[in-house]
Amino acid sequence: MFRPAWIRGLIAVFVGALVAFSLCGSPARAEGGDNLLSGRSPEASPGVRGVRQLTDGVAAFAGEEWETNLSATFADSDAHVTYDLGAVVPVTAFWMQADHNDDYRFMLSDDGEVFEQVWDAQRVAGAGMQDRFIKDLSTSGRYLRIEPIRGDSRYGVTELAAYSETPTAFPPELPRERGTPLEVVVRTKVLLFAVAAIAFLLLTFEGMPLWAFAVCALVALGALADALLSVSRAWPVEQRQVSLVRAVVAALAAAAIVREVFAPARLRAHRAAVVSCLAVSGVVAVLAFYNLGRPQFWDSQHQEPTPIHLLDLRQYYSTVKYFDELGYRGMYLADVAAYVEDIPGASLHGLRDTPMRDLSTHRMTTIGAEREKIEAIKSQFTPERWEEYKRDARYFRDVMGQRDYLRYMFDYGGNATPVWISIAHYLFSGYTANTTAFLLTGLLDPLLFLIAFVGIGLCFGHRTMFVVMVVFGANDFIMYGSNWGGATLRHDWLMYIALGACALKRQRWALGGFFLALSTTIRAFPAITLVTAAFPAVWWALDEWRSRRKLPAWTGVLQNQRGLVRTLAAAAITVVVLVGVTSLRWSFPTWADWLSKVAKLSADPHGNSIALRGLIAGWQTGHHQLLQSRWPLYAAATTFYVVGVFLTCRQKSLERAAILGLLLVPVVFYPANYYIHIVCLLPLIAVERRARSGEAPVTGSDAWVWLILLGLCAAQYWTVLVTDLPLHFHLSTVLLFAALTAIIIVLIRADLREGRLDFMARWLQAAPSSDRQAAVKERVTAE
Repeated sequence: MFRPAWIRGLIAVFVGALVAFSLCGSPARAEGGDNLLSGRSPEASPGVRGVRQLTDGVAAFAGEEWETNLSATFADSDAHVTYDLGAVVPVTAFWMQADHNDDYRFMLSDDGEVFEQVWDAQRVAGAGMQDRFIKDLSTSGRYLRIEPIRGDSRYGVTELAAYSETPTAFPPELPRERGTPLEVVVRTKVLLFAVAAIAFLLLTFEGMPLWAFAVCALVALGALADALLSVSRAWPVEQRQVSLVRAVVAALAAAAIVREVFAPARLRAHRAAVVSCLAVSGVVAVLAFYNLGRPQFWDSQHQEPTPIHLLDLRQYYSTVKYFDELGYRGMYLADVAAYVEDIPGASLHGLRDTPMRDLSTHRMTTIGAEREKIEAIKSQFTPERWEEYKRDARYFRDVMGQRDYLRYMFDYGGNATPVWISIAHYLFSGYTANTTAFLLTGLLDPLLFLIAFVGIGLCFGHRTMFVVMVVFGANDFIMYGSNWGGATLRHDWLMYIALGACALKRQRWALGGFFLALSTTIRAFPAITLVTAAFPAVWWALDEWRSRRKLPAWTGVLQNQRGLVRTLAAAAITVVVLVGVTSLRWSFPTWADWLSKVAKLSADPHGNSIALRGLIAGWQTGHHQLLQSRWPLYAAATTFYVVGVFLTCRQKSLERAAILGLLLVPVVFYPANYYIHIVCLLPLIAVERRARSGEAPVTGSDAWVWLILLGLCAAQYWTVLVTDLPLHFHLSTVLLFAALTAIIIVLIRADLREGRLDFMARWLQAAPSSDRQAAVKERVTAE
């Protein structure tokens, strides 16, 4: 039977508690009485969420918020709800409770096709939810339709009632409750799912009866479904709710790893429970990266949300497509020139005080100060190209709105390398700016994600893949009011690193070198992966030198480090070819111009940078002076991380050494927050093995690497509550370096336990005798 017995009791308590919680959370229904709508489901309810609340017999107290668990919400004035009353019946009275400042129309129909207006429920005094009613009507119908007709676009209704005979006590006295805001409901349901899923992990183990496993699984799935319904009910959800989902799936994935790796042998984790929890966490995390489907931007032309990353595409589409005319510096100049020609009544004089960034110096200036450059920029275009540019610029003005189009001229423009510019140029040159094309090209990044995730699953293991997916979607480093979802080819470099690691894992050395070099020529700093990939070979050469007093010969290098040699050779060829081809296309000075641009970006402090520099010296005015005064601390910290990574690369495989290099990106560079998305690839440091029966799939130290990264993601939920963005990113910097430090310590401790860092003792044993040391010292002194 079911052993141990105490777990059987826990399952019963677990199921009973969740059922009781669910029942306690359900409102008590009122008696139907003569209400024609009591408990009735609608025949149609387009654009209405939470429609069951309209006839559940429970109203809110007067003055409650418009969007709670007691209310149904109408998306807009086109949304409506239609009820079939079963037959043509007389109607004498209506009652409703709705937000006070909206108007609603009640209509009746005999056939469901032609509706006639019966009553307009006008807005009333007060605040929040308020009752409205009418009686002594003399009408009839079978189909009843209710729709908002005007208001503040926040349409919320808690309850509806219709009567064939007006009750003696009218308006009716319905049960009333305190409503809970939907955002609080979402957070509660998400946390309840977390509790249910973690309990599912704790209560299931190998060898348990199938019925018991099924019960636990069904309860966890029910909690998941309930959480998804609450998200759907409150959609579009706000950033705080999305961040909580990220934190919860990170915590759930961490619980699955702890359960599988550290559980006692007699209560070994059920493999299906662990893998299913990791899979759910990974999928939900990726969805959370896309804000659970909530569009990030606003289309001013159509007055609706849009998933297209307008801010990013405005920068890169124009720069890339017209790179021959604009280079890296001329986009805002051309934007203003096109604006003045296109907008009736607009003039450079009238816009003279409008701020804009000078992309040559990166300093803020005004249109008036840049007038000569603006007037001259048109000469860089042929007449046909200028008309085409104006047409593309017109699209962005329309969808962004003229005010925001000018207001957002504070960004730093496109700063990708000429290699990325070349790739995107041939993509963007194929079409005129339009929403459909941007939606299609925006799918390139998710396609790369899918390819990379599948590659990681095949090469590193499915647990590793799921952890990568969780960290990919659950970290908040990428956020800056939005992320790169909806942009085009903005994560390509990240996925190329992943594919390069997969190739190295399969010992496809040349392919691995190609992908790492491709990533390097697109974003530059991935070059560090090629540097640290050579660290194991450096350790091998040091060992050879110490034991034989001479460096290994080239033939020895080719024999023992064949993989590295082929990787670096392929990378070098890739870089030479790509730089050469792009130099022929754009001219070699383009690379110098790009280098100058990124050097300026790195020189100035930024509130959204996440780097060791910011950790030491902050982001405020006086950053450079503070960094200079704290240079010993900065140098010591840099040395710690570089030496730490160098130590951990000893006797590591090429792919692990390459990924370890990503730990140094925020140390030796000054990247913006979105580049710290590299943390999603750090789970590849761990080695997932084909575990034999009773053996964990990863070692304890590798499990700790995963747990640290997942804990980092979960902890970022509290940084999201900080609305001051520079402070938000500074706190994120603190969390990042705490995690990087912990990972290095965990890896070094594991290497010490496994003997990979016993080289000091071996070196001392192989050291020359004291007499020989003295002779060498005398010779050096004489020389």
